[in-house]
Amino acid sequence: MTGRSEIFKNHFFEALQELSDRDYQERIWANKNNPEGLVASFTEAAILFWEDALVSSALEEGAIVYDRKVTQALQELWDAIEIVDEFRSEEEIINDPLMQKVRDKATEVLELIKVSDKSENTVTFIEEGTLKVLEP
Repeated sequence: MTGRSEIFKNHFFEALQELSDRDYQERIWANKNNPEGLVASFTEAAILFWEDALVSSALEEGAIVYDRKVTQALQELWDAIEIVDEFRSEEEIINDPLMQKVRDKATEVLELIKVSDKSENTVTFIEEGTLKVLEP
């Protein structure tokens, strides 16, 4: 084992962007003005962020993502996501004040990443589809 947690870079940034962008959510999640016919949802974005990108594993392993501020903000983002009721229409989710907290926190994470010197980072960002050797 490398001793380093891994995060799928593409999933990570795609999910953060999607969770931060109300216009995208209205266009794609609620299917308003969506000529591309794209399909997505709050639930899919949450899963993409927490599970598919492997953020949950990294944080559970005690990894530091970029730096301690980013790592704390990622946990706070997940805490905000968890309290949003996903069992209703996408429009209701988008308009929920709790969802605004999610958007604000996702935006904060993206801003913190931009200014991070990454000196505390203990994760390896990998591209989806990258071949890697899995050790027993």
